[in-house]
Amino acid sequence: MWLTLITSALLAPAGNEPYFEFLKWPYVDKIVHLGCFTILAFLMAGATKMWLSKKWWIIVSVGSFYGLLIEWLQIAIPGRSFEWQDWVADTMGAVIGCFAFMLLYQRKG
Repeated sequence: MWLTLITSALLAPAGNEPYFEFLKWPYVDKIVHLGCFTILAFLMAGATKMWLSKKWWIIVSVGSFYGLLIEWLQIAIPGRSFEWQDWVADTMGAVIGCFAFMLLYQRKG
């Protein structure tokens, strides 16, 4: 469900997003990308349990590749463009989400 939500939000034509004043702040779109991919990786880590076998890098790689795919698809969408900084934010979010889940699980265990 989260994957569907972020895909539709990140692939919507520009100008269709709701108006909130904070969306005009500098670099807020990078923070949105970071947050979306942090949550995505956190959910993937919990669902797959790959991090238990020290294969957390697979989750990060999938998140990074998905971010790259989204950026590439945005080339064809009116008002959108490929931004490598967004891809970096996506990848950083995947790293943060994966490690946040691992830290949380270690504290519980």
